[in-house]
Amino acid sequence: LHTLRECPSSFDLVFDFPSKFAFENRGKMLGPQSRYRIYGDISNYLTPFQEILTDQWNQGSSVEDLESQISRDFQVQHAIALPMARTGIYLAIRHLISPGAQVFMSPYTIADVVNVVIAAGGVPCFVDVQSQTGNMNPDDLRKKISQKSGAVLVTHLHGISAEIEEIQAICKQKGLPLLEDTAQALGASISGRKLGTFGTAGIYSFGTYKNINAWFGGMIVTPCGDLAKRIRNEIDSWPDFSRQRILKKTLSAASITLLGWDPLYRSLVHRIFRYGSIHDVQAINRIVAIELDLSRRDRLPKHYQCRISPGQARLILRQWKNLKRDTQIRISAAERYSSGILSHPSSKSFIKPPAPDAHRHVYTYYPIQCDQRESLIQWMMYFHRDIAPQHLKNCAHLESFKQFYTACPEAERVAQSVILLPTYPKYSNQDIDANIRIIRWYEESGQPQFDLKLKGLPRFLPPHQKSA
Repeated sequence: LHTLRECPSSFDLVFDFPSKFAFENRGKMLGPQSRYRIYGDISNYLTPFQEILTDQWNQGSSVEDLESQISRDFQVQHAIALPMARTGIYLAIRHLISPGAQVFMSPYTIADVVNVVIAAGGVPCFVDVQSQTGNMNPDDLRKKISQKSGAVLVTHLHGISAEIEEIQAICKQKGLPLLEDTAQALGASISGRKLGTFGTAGIYSFGTYKNINAWFGGMIVTPCGDLAKRIRNEIDSWPDFSRQRILKKTLSAASITLLGWDPLYRSLVHRIFRYGSIHDVQAINRIVAIELDLSRRDRLPKHYQCRISPGQARLILRQWKNLKRDTQIRISAAERYSSGILSHPSSKSFIKPPAPDAHRHVYTYYPIQCDQRESLIQWMMYFHRDIAPQHLKNCAHLESFKQFYTACPEAERVAQSVILLPTYPKYSNQDIDANIRIIRWYEESGQPQFDLKLKGLPRFLPPHQKSA
């Protein structure tokens, strides 16, 4: 609005600015809701301090209760609680393959997943992804399987189910164990069967930014009794989870939650992040960036090798009853995004995730892809929306994993184009509709490039037009 007042011709020359936006936002002081929100309530923050101070944190049978709950609800024979999901991937691979065997996996994942595969004795073999979902492409998997194959690790990214039935059929045909990284898809199911139960083992996460969180934590499920026994035997020799790490993470998460508190975020914090995005201030932008450590590690870190605490299990059990409700809210948010963006004539420049299909997809976020990602983000931030790029990289092309380089052009494209639209349960329909409206305007305006050089004020230029 400031730019409109100072230099309205800069907009008039580029696109027909919707006057409705100016009218609706006249005098508006508050920004949007936060792009991220940590799940859970105040007990998530108070309980660790209370139980650690009273020496109750490592007491009780809550770990066994949690394992029984998941085993029963997910109809799986064995469920084993873990300190984190990455430890589960490590243990499953370590006990299922021979050292040096290939582990087929998507390159569009966090670098540490590649690291735990290496630490477990596997050789990462990257399989390109599907354009719509960013998940493993079964056709590319079928082409790459060889005599050296040891296992397949499939990731259900952003709560979007991979083509698990087809991948399962390939693994059965080739006699390969199938592992499911279901860290971002807890609660998803296909025809009543939970994701994570289609293969030899499934791994879930209860980390800080997951839909059920115990600050750290994970779970591995398997129908294989021998595998479960070997994993339990190894875990039993590990020490208890560090109380200091729990307290440190709780305090860190509390500060993030405070910054994301609606009155504070809308009135102040969003303004700072908005400035950083519009003016490309890396010192600000890095605050909300994730996956900054892309280095290679060939050994499992010591702090990954520990046992989950009964106190963490109690946090998970307390939130377990909310799983179905929160999942349905996110699916409803995805339906709103899908009908609002997909149905619009101007939506052809974006790649959207699959539309809701019962509980097959649970939409941790609603990921859209735009080849002008940075311009779209700056456009949305300028018009007081709060979104973020997906910071995951194409690990197949990273320098740290050059030993395992594989041409994965689709993963490279996806890694440079995904934007995450919020779906968390407290995110309002009003903010969803505002996101949709601004995305539509961006597309209708020809996907303009963002420019900061017009008399010190931002403006938008048509695509590929150079700044004067």
